[in-house]
Amino acid sequence: MSTSIPVSLYEKLAERFGKELATKEDILLVRQEIETVRQELKGEINAFREEVRGEIKIMKMWIIFLGILIVLLNQSSLALIGKIIVSIFK
Repeated sequence: MSTSIPVSLYEKLAERFGKELATKEDILLVRQEIETVRQELKGEINAFREEVRGEIKIMKMWIIFLGILIVLLNQSSLALIGKIIVSIFK
């Protein structure tokens, strides 16, 4: 964390919160609070990403399962149609 604080930050805080809050200590506290919130959000975002990755893996498995099921159904229906055609022409 940098200890040099730009004058514009003092001015922005003074304008927003009043002159008495625009001290160097207040700015450092605000920066620490911002960093804490940033770290918490970063952790929540990472947890959400992991959750989404898990959901995607489950969806991929379902797609593969349904694809295999469709192929098997097509093969069995083709086999059934072939048996019907063979039995008709016997």
